[in-house]
Amino acid sequence: MARQDQKPTIHLIEEKDGLRLGDRFTIDTARPLGHLSKPGAQAFAVADDMENPDEYFCLLCEPTVYIRHAAMELLATKQPRHVRLPLASGTVRMNDGRHFTAIVFDNAGARPILEYYGKDAIPERDLTQKVLPDLINALSDMNPHGLCHRGIRPENILITPDGQVILDQFVLHLPGETQPAAYEPVLSAFASAGGRGEGTAADDFYALGVAALHLVSGKLPAGNLSPEELLASRVMRGSYVALLQRRKYTSALQALFSGVFADEAHRRWSIENLRGWAGGHWDTARPTAGGRRASRPFLFMNRDYYCPELLAWAFFGHQEEARQTISAGRVGKWVRNVLEDNQAADIIDNACSGMKASDRDPELEAAELITRICFALDPGGPLRYRDLVVPPTGIAGALWTAFIRNDEAQLASLEQLLSSTLLGEWQATGSRVVRAALPNFVTTTIKSIMVERSKPGFGLERVLYEMLPRTACLEENVRDALARNTGELMLALDRIAEKDADAALRIGRHAAAFIMAKDKNAETTIRALGAQHATRIEELIAIGDLLAYLQRNYYQLSVPSLSKAMGTALTPAADAIRSRVRRMVVSKKIETLSSAGDMTAFSRDLSMKETLRQDEKELKQARHRLGAIDQLIRIASSNGPAQAILAQKRGYRYARLFSMSVSFLTVFYFSMVEML
Repeated sequence: MARQDQKPTIHLIEEKDGLRLGDRFTIDTARPLGHLSKPGAQAFAVADDMENPDEYFCLLCEPTVYIRHAAMELLATKQPRHVRLPLASGTVRMNDGRHFTAIVFDNAGARPILEYYGKDAIPERDLTQKVLPDLINALSDMNPHGLCHRGIRPENILITPDGQVILDQFVLHLPGETQPAAYEPVLSAFASAGGRGEGTAADDFYALGVAALHLVSGKLPAGNLSPEELLASRVMRGSYVALLQRRKYTSALQALFSGVFADEAHRRWSIENLRGWAGGHWDTARPTAGGRRASRPFLFMNRDYYCPELLAWAFFGHQEEARQTISAGRVGKWVRNVLEDNQAADIIDNACSGMKASDRDPELEAAELITRICFALDPGGPLRYRDLVVPPTGIAGALWTAFIRNDEAQLASLEQLLSSTLLGEWQATGSRVVRAALPNFVTTTIKSIMVERSKPGFGLERVLYEMLPRTACLEENVRDALARNTGELMLALDRIAEKDADAALRIGRHAAAFIMAKDKNAETTIRALGAQHATRIEELIAIGDLLAYLQRNYYQLSVPSLSKAMGTALTPAADAIRSRVRRMVVSKKIETLSSAGDMTAFSRDLSMKETLRQDEKELKQARHRLGAIDQLIRIASSNGPAQAILAQKRGYRYARLFSMSVSFLTVFYFSMVEML
């Protein structure tokens, strides 16, 4: 979860000042390197002050590319062997206003391993004696620091000009995002977009085995199967059988495959097992044989299901039919009597009873019911809710992807899921992997945030920034500016105000949640944004107070465009002041403050709330006095026309004197304020 910022600094490199990273590398945008580019990231050559510049290159990553900042920092400091390393990074702003995340990497001359060999497969001897030992050394160096690659496959296995085998960088894109389904364990293979999760080292060991099988066979393992067929084969027969498909290799490779293809992560080989294998010492593990299998099938949609895990997937894929089947009561009986799993059967019976007793939205109840049934049938599987599939560590990535893609259906499913009790139930009934990935403080924090989901600073947006504290603010008007802290957010808003003053003065849900996740002390100011504002002026005052707080605490520089925008927006409020003298004084103050670039001065010196309140109070007093004078005129007028004319003249004289006294006091008050 996120922690409070400590006076964030502005990390922005301007093209006009020279695209220089780490006081060493200068990006040469005139020399693109197409063969090193990635989806959403263009590669360029760099000039290096210290060594041969041909050893390095830079990727300019678009704002829609997820960057694993924590992993990048660990790689730069720990520098594991046999891994392409990031050496410098920063946010760059081009002269045309575009922003990119720039990252300099080493080993620019490394080539993909299959390109190096010039064919689809590599010799088994090279694989076992050179390639795999080097890769195991890389994983061995990464393991103590909690670093997971989550992208091991032939395209990301490289050979340097001096013959070293290395893993390509893995700081671009969400973990596992670009992996084919065969390279992912069953838990994460069929997750929703972006939702495969950080995973663990065991996921890398699994991918290492698939990559080894791919390299030695020359083709994608199980590439002849559809995703549905691959899922069924892995669940029923185990990944070892499903991927090897009866092919046999040397005893060393067979031992590796049986060790890393275990479908349960805790039964998979550890890094110690892999190091022993690379040194020529291993014990061949017994391959896993798939999930549970019932003695009698469960009939669903004219198909027999022997594996409860596959039945869970079938229920998820056909939810209306699943609801009818579950309501009939057959599932609980099959689980209790055939599978002989009383704990799962109790979960199913309790879920069905809870739905019958509930008066909530039937559609929501049905969706939650199917999720609970899937918990019972497949406790080691992912969470399945409506159209959403996520492993325990995949919620944050799925949320980020849904916001980036503006996927309203996925966001609606995530909001319903996180607002329910399902996460807590999953934690209670799931496997040890689930309990480890979702400790109590995580589920409790999410629950407390979603309770106030309708208010600024809370809801899905807040969950995102709490779970991914290094991600940039995704507010629509600042998304492309890659603002990663509150200081950079202020700078982005000031630059937006140069072109669109109204846009800069709209603090949306993402910006409010981003600020709250960075600084809990801003809660009072953020909550004021969500209050009921009778006028746009009241809303602007709340926005001004927030901007003043941010500038005072995180951006001690001038924001001329923001102050000008605020002054322009507040001008109608000055025009609405009834007192001519006060209107003149306030207008002059707004004009002065607009050019000062100091948002704190608006709340400190202008006191717009108090000014409008005082103006309204004096207007009511004047109307009351005028009413009293009119009453006296009416009384005097009852004595005759001459008396009426005299009373009216005297009444108007008294009104003028009262008005002059009010004006004098007003001028005197503001003059004293200016003097003090």
